[in-house]
Amino acid sequence: MDNIDLKLLAVFDEIFNTGNISQAAEKLGIGQPAVSMGLRKLREHFSDPLFVRTKQGMAPTALAQDLLPYVRQTLALLHTMLNHRARFEPATSQRSFRVCMSDIAQVTALPSLLRVLKRDAPSVRVDITTVSEDTLRLLESGEVDLAIGFMPRLEAGIYQQKLLDERFVCIASAGHARVRDKLTRAQFQQELHMTVSPSATSTGLIDEILLAHGIQRTIAVRVPNFSGIAANIENTDYLVIVPERLGLFLQQNRHIKVFPLPFNVPGYRVMQHWHERCARDPGNRWLRSVVSGIFA
Repeated sequence: MDNIDLKLLAVFDEIFNTGNISQAAEKLGIGQPAVSMGLRKLREHFSDPLFVRTKQGMAPTALAQDLLPYVRQTLALLHTMLNHRARFEPATSQRSFRVCMSDIAQVTALPSLLRVLKRDAPSVRVDITTVSEDTLRLLESGEVDLAIGFMPRLEAGIYQQKLLDERFVCIASAGHARVRDKLTRAQFQQELHMTVSPSATSTGLIDEILLAHGIQRTIAVRVPNFSGIAANIENTDYLVIVPERLGLFLQQNRHIKVFPLPFNVPGYRVMQHWHERCARDPGNRWLRSVVSGIFA
């Protein structure tokens, strides 16, 4: 493509409109020499005078008349492009968001998110996947709009916002034969445990914490995620370490009790994460505000 200043199109258009170099300069808010220089460049580019002097003023040549609709279409497109601003109206949008959530968030937060969407954005769709070791790459590539959960290793370009401070607790069946009103350290080590396999989420911290405290536990059952924990705990005598938000949710809805851990455990932060490319996108900003409100 030839290197031509797009401002010359405005010069062409005003000379066509006014038939006068001075008036064109006044309309454009520039000096007459600048308009004359612009016309010279246009003439060189098209190898045509474009406008010639007559008693009535600067008259367009045949080529200038042919160029006029293209020039005005281009100027209109430029005006539209330069004045375009991204907009998002939740009430009418049919946008589809791709969200990575930890399996815990899918239990404790997703129902609330769906209620907000039904009320405020009935045509918005969400595609939910589980947080994994691949989530950071998906955020960077734009395949995912938002990730919710614990992600300890971040990379450049990833933004984050704290949703809540979380800690670990232990849950057991409300009808547990031995653990009733209090969970002691001895009981914790004597009882059989169910555990969630370490992953890219907070579950990998549990083994590090127990090792630091010199605490042994007997793992009887290992499951891939938290989704089926409740059904397998309320009718058995296994113990499970879970994040407190999940534990309290299960205690309210299932035959399960929550106990503080009988040793000191540091907490951690649950965050929502997005890529820099989405930071100013109105739709992404709206979704982030909704998620933040759910965890408030």
